Amino acid sequence: MSAAFKGGRETLLLLPGEVVIHFRLADPFTWVHRVSDFWVMDHEALLTITSRRHELPPGIVLHQECGDAYALWKQSMYAPEEVCPPNFWKVRAGDYLVRAVPGEDALTLLSFEECAVVYWLKPDGSYPDLLEAMAGPDSCDPRHVEILRRAALDVAGRPMLRSFATEWSINA
Repeated sequence: MSAAFKGGRETLLLLPGEVVIHFRLADPFTWVHRVSDFWVMDHEALLTITSRRHELPPGIVLHQECGDAYALWKQSMYAPEEVCPPNFWKVRAGDYLVRAVPGEDALTLLSFEECAVVYWLKPDGSYPDLLEAMAGPDSCDPRHVEILRRAALDVAGRPMLRSFATEWSINA
């Protein structure tokens, strides 16, 4: 299944064992995508995709770095600002998100026509701890290797999107 994110907000329920892969548009001239990050869910989670700054969860703020690019930061009681937790991705127009379940043939592919933030939280709205948030693929697990292979082939076979961004920013 393939869909396009054209802005706004979407929330999806991820189940234990599901995999989410971010493919970043590495070269807009050759239309080459590379795996930017990979999550493996070890429990239920709510995946949110938003292009709206005001819909970021409490404690997450944007700080201007340069020009239109912004950094995501998490405020904490220990330090005024900390780098964004690993359960947040900055996705640019032209990127893809792939969702899959090990052992199942179907891949869900979402193309981005607008820059967005993609993040997951526990069903109660709390942040995952650092180890949960960094859960990645097991390179020795043939199921994860197969998902990466199929996802890369699927993304590589897609036609060029109508829009892409070389920098990330959300302004809404």
